[in-house]
Amino acid sequence: SFLFETNDCQSEWALNNISLNVLPGEQVGIYGRIGSGKTTLFQLITRIYEPPPRSIFWLGRDVLTMDVNILRRNIGYGQQNVHLFSDSIRNNLLYAMPDASQRDLEQAAAAAQVLNEIEGFNTGWDTEIGEKGIRLSGGQKQRLALARIFIRKPTLLLLDDVLYAVDQKTKQR
Repeated sequence: SFLFETNDCQSEWALNNISLNVLPGEQVGIYGRIGSGKTTLFQLITRIYEPPPRSIFWLGRDVLTMDVNILRRNIGYGQQNVHLFSDSIRNNLLYAMPDASQRDLEQAAAAAQVLNEIEGFNTGWDTEIGEKGIRLSGGQKQRLALARIFIRKPTLLLLDDVLYAVDQKTKQR
């Protein structure tokens, strides 16, 4: 259970009576209406919000006993809101993994279904995307941010409606 304190000193339950046991290699989908706690759950797992002691375990350990930087390095958390930099496509991906090879970049972009579009730009990987990715479509921004997560090859992948701006055909791929 997680009690959320609002600014006006009122409290309300963001999550209550949730129990999950996810084994390595398993995929779990969590769905619900807006405001039902899906994002809150992910933010507790990644310690954006501090969970109550002994409420969230990962790899057999209470996440509160783990170094938060190590925890977050091993978790790929894709959010609806994309954070891109006014730089090239290549540098936006290398931000996640500075020593990545060109092959790593291409594999991550292919997994995120954005490789063909990158290679179709006049300057390819060196295409400047502008502040917050202004020169890309909403779907391209989301898929580029997803590629930045994939390039790290995280142990745990949390995707929070990361394809909301992507067309149905691309979502299926």
